[in-house]
Amino acid sequence: MENVLQHIDHVTKLDPTDARPWRLPGLILKDFERFDEAVPAYDKALELKPSPQVVAEIRQELAESLVQLKRFERAIEQLNLLAVSAEQQAVLAEAHLALGNEAAAEQALAKAVELEPTNRRALQTRGSLLLEQGDIQAAADLLQRGVELHPFEVDLRASLMLAYQRLGAKEQAEQQQQELARLRQLQDKFNRLHIDSINNPTDVNSRVELARTAIELRKFDAAVSWYQAALSMDPNHAAAQFELSQLTSQLSQSGATPAGQPSESDRHENASK
Repeated sequence: MENVLQHIDHVTKLDPTDARPWRLPGLILKDFERFDEAVPAYDKALELKPSPQVVAEIRQELAESLVQLKRFERAIEQLNLLAVSAEQQAVLAEAHLALGNEAAAEQALAKAVELEPTNRRALQTRGSLLLEQGDIQAAADLLQRGVELHPFEVDLRASLMLAYQRLGAKEQAEQQQQELARLRQLQDKFNRLHIDSINNPTDVNSRVELARTAIELRKFDAAVSWYQAALSMDPNHAAAQFELSQLTSQLSQSGATPAGQPSESDRHENASK
């Protein structure tokens, strides 16, 4: 990724009027949680007036970065410039809640849930609000539903564990703690393999292992992409051929065949290849 960022720096000098080489480093830096560096890149991209669709994507990603940096007022400004959507309202609720604006947070959460009842961020923020309000049982019930819908989301499980601890439900809290530790270990492995693949650009096996780990994390788009990356390096890699065939067959049967465009959560996987 550092090589990508250096390359893009040269591209910005070749055409200072092009917004694209500013948006891409913003996305990369955001995905690697370097939010203080992502924000200036997004700001520069907006200055260069990209297409309306790209502007909306940038503002959403910029707002999410600003929330992580605790710049909540500016995050709200960016979100209010966007069309109403479940994710936009969920991030808006998160920012309002952090500022202590519970009424505004409640209103945004209600809209997010109306638009998308299963939205992960809305469930997380609503659970946090209920915990703050002292309605621990309601928080636990909501967060339990969230975990059932999004079983690989670490933040949801952490909040659910906290709710069970406050309820004195030791067994349930310990179960969540154990699963949380397993998921974090798996995510650490995935991140470590990702770095290995960047540092070893000719290592086919690290990409195959990344695909296998992605499957364990239910990141199916990423798994397909990593298998394809491995096969582009070694078209005769038997394990990659067999496992990709199995995965695509299973996804096809379940109606979850990855689309041509990667999901938002997997874009940085594709960028690294």
